[in-house]
Amino acid sequence: MPKYLIYSICLSALCLLWGCGSRGSVDAVLDAAGDNRAEIEQVIARYEDTDTAEAARWLVGAMLGRNGRVGAGMDSLEAIYAQLPNGATWQLDSAQLARGRNFANLPLEKISDAAAVSGDYLISNLRDAYRLRDSRKWNAQLSDEQFCELLLPYRIGDEPLSDWRRAYRRWLAPIEDSIALLDNAVDAARIVSQFIGSCPYNDQLSTPHRSAIALLEHPVGYCREDCDRTVYAMRAAGIPVAVDMMLVSPENGGGHQWNVVYDNEAGIMRMFDNLRYPPTRDRIHNDGRRKGKVYRFVSEPQTRRLDIRKSAPHAPVGLTNPWLRDVTAEYFGHNEAEIKVDAPSGEVYLGLFTPSGYKPIDIARVSGGKAMFKNIEPELIYFPIEWRSGGFRPCGMPFLLSTDGYIRIFEADTSVVSSARLTRKYPLRFMNKERLASVVGLHVQSSSSAAGSWRDIHVIERPATGNYHRILLEQPIGDRYIRLFKEGAPGANISELVASDDSLALLTRPLEIAGTEETRLRYRTLADGNIMTGTLLAAGAEDLVFRVGGAEPVTNLFVVPGNDDNFVVPGQDYELFYYTAEGWKSLGRKVSQGFDVEFEVPDNAVLLLRNHTKGVEEQVFVMGGGRQLFSTDLQNTGCRQ
Repeated sequence: MPKYLIYSICLSALCLLWGCGSRGSVDAVLDAAGDNRAEIEQVIARYEDTDTAEAARWLVGAMLGRNGRVGAGMDSLEAIYAQLPNGATWQLDSAQLARGRNFANLPLEKISDAAAVSGDYLISNLRDAYRLRDSRKWNAQLSDEQFCELLLPYRIGDEPLSDWRRAYRRWLAPIEDSIALLDNAVDAARIVSQFIGSCPYNDQLSTPHRSAIALLEHPVGYCREDCDRTVYAMRAAGIPVAVDMMLVSPENGGGHQWNVVYDNEAGIMRMFDNLRYPPTRDRIHNDGRRKGKVYRFVSEPQTRRLDIRKSAPHAPVGLTNPWLRDVTAEYFGHNEAEIKVDAPSGEVYLGLFTPSGYKPIDIARVSGGKAMFKNIEPELIYFPIEWRSGGFRPCGMPFLLSTDGYIRIFEADTSVVSSARLTRKYPLRFMNKERLASVVGLHVQSSSSAAGSWRDIHVIERPATGNYHRILLEQPIGDRYIRLFKEGAPGANISELVASDDSLALLTRPLEIAGTEETRLRYRTLADGNIMTGTLLAAGAEDLVFRVGGAEPVTNLFVVPGNDDNFVVPGQDYELFYYTAEGWKSLGRKVSQGFDVEFEVPDNAVLLLRNHTKGVEEQVFVMGGGRQLFSTDLQNTGCRQ
C-alpha cells in the first residue's frame, strides 16, 4: 500500500510560539522571521484597513511552524524522474529505482517559511486566490473560513515552494472554456479531475514531499503526491478542495489520502479519486475502503492536538499533528461509544488490529474505568488500547458500534460452539475483487499444435471465489497446448495457469510458454510457480499459449487470477485464535485438506487465522451467517448478538 509522510515539525517549539487566535500567531511569525521580518510586515501593511486584511493576517499566521525541505537528495531524485520515457510504458528501470530509493533516504534541510518566504510571493498568492473567488460562480457563497482553508493556502505541507498557480493554470488552459461558465464546483472538479487522470502517473517510488512544479513536470509518487497534484490544479482553477486521510486502514494497516471538493449547492465536501471515483453529486463518500477515523489537512493549526502531546507522550505523531482536523462526522455522522477499559485513569486509544500490531487512530480520557470514543466509523472491529511495555496493547474487549448506536462487545462464549469453514485469513479488498472478476469471459482453449486450431474447453462465466478457478473437465485433455484468450475489454489479470494430476493442484505438471522469445519474456511470470507474480492479458491477445509437460492426458486445469495469496490452499499449516480478556488463545492447528479449513469456534468471538507455512498478512474477523466477516464485509450487516 502507498506510504504517507506526516509533516516534519518541532512540536515543543510550536507549543511555545503559539498564541491565542490570529494576533498571537501573526506576532509569533514575525518574531520567528528574523531578518525576513520586513518581508512579512509588508503583507500586513499592504492590506491594513481593507476587506482583505483578515485574510492577509490569516495567511501570515498560517506560516507558523511551516518549513520547506530541500537538499541534494531531492535534486538527484528529480534528475532520475526526468529520465522517464514518454511512451506507453512510463516506468523506471531497476537501476533507476535503486538509485531513487537511495536518494529518497538522504537527509534534507528544513527552511523556515517565516525566515525565507518573500512578501511578494504571499501577496501574489493572496491576489490570485481573491481573483478566483470573485470570478468563479460556484464561489459566490464561500465563507471566509472556507476561502482561507480551501483556496488561499500557498503550500500544502513541507514541499519546496514554487510559483505553482500560474504554471498549473497554463497546464489547464485546454479545459478553461469548459469550466468557466459552470455554477457548481463539483461539476468543474469533474472536468479537471478527468484531465489530471488522463495524464501519465508513476507510483513506483515513495518520495520526499515534492514541489508543485516538479509534480507537474514529472508526476511521480504515491497517493500523497497524486493528491497534492490535484490540489494544485484545482485551486489554480479556483475550485475549493482539500486532502483527507486515514492514519491507519482497518483493512491493511497502512495510511491513505484522497481529495475532497466543496459542493457549493449541497454545502458538503465530496470525496473523489481522479481515475476510480471522479467527482460527482450522486454520492458523498464511497471509495470501497473502510476508514475508522478520517482527518483533513488544514492550514490553520489545531492547538488541541498539541495538548495531546503533553498528556500522552506516546501518542503517534499523526494524533498530535496540529495540521490535521478530525472530520469523521462528515462521513459517518456524530456518534459515541462508551467502553469499559482496564485503566483507572489517563488516556487510552481507539485501536485497530493490523499485521504489524495494534495501531491507534484516536484518543480518549478514562473516567470511572470507561473511555468515550466519539465520531467513529460504524460496523468495524475496534480494540481499546494503551501504551504498555514498549508497545500498544489491548486494555479492554474488542467492540463494534452499529449504525443505530448499538455497541456489541465481543466476549467469547465457550459454552456455545459451532463449526466454521474458513477460506481466508485477510480481507478481500476491492482491488483484489476486481482482479478476481477480471477473468470473467476468459476462454480456455486447447490444441494439438501451438499454431491451433483452437477449441474452447471452458469459458469463465463468474468471478473466481478463491486463488484457483478450477476448470471442470468432462474428460481428460490429450492436447499438449493450452491457450488463454480474452474477447472483451478489459483484459484479464492472471497470475498462473496450473495443470495438475489431482483436484487440489498439488501434483502439478510442468508448463512452458510457447512462441517467440519476446512472447516467453512477456508472459514468463505465468509459469513461474509464484502466485504473487502475474500479468495483464490484453483483450484480443492471441499469443498466450502454454505447452503442457508429461505424457498422460491433463485431468485438471486451474486458472489463477491475480490475487493476494491469502486464501486457504491445500497442504498448508493453519492455526485459529480467538480473543479473550487474557489475550489470544488457540483453537487448534491443522493442515488444510482442501481450499478451506474447518474449526470449532465459540460464539461471539473475534477470530484470527494464521498460516504457519507462509505469509504474514492476517486480520481479525467474526462469524456471521455461517461465513467470515472481515472489516470489508461488516457494512450493513446489522452485526449484533
